[in-house]
Amino acid sequence: MKMNSFEKLNFTVYERLFHRYWSAACQPYATGDALLTLIDQHWQLTSVSSELHAMSSGRYTMVHTFTLVQASAILRVPIVETPFIRKLAQTVAYRRTRVR
Repeated sequence: MKMNSFEKLNFTVYERLFHRYWSAACQPYATGDALLTLIDQHWQLTSVSSELHAMSSGRYTMVHTFTLVQASAILRVPIVETPFIRKLAQTVAYRRTRVR
């Protein structure tokens, strides 16, 4: 039996009733729900990179960019860090870069 990405990542809580759409042309950042929807639609999560973004208020926020592949198509999905996204990023190999 072939395991899908949800079974590999052990996310059993996700309800498939909550599918979300995301397009880079419409929104600069996706949500965790949108990422799970893409994985459920058979996109393969291959890597994640993380970048620290400086905000105008002097604070920083982490943005994780997930790379997904389906057939020959490559999709890069940037997501602002949340506790769920942080845990997901820690489960796959990723590269942390600093703001310049």
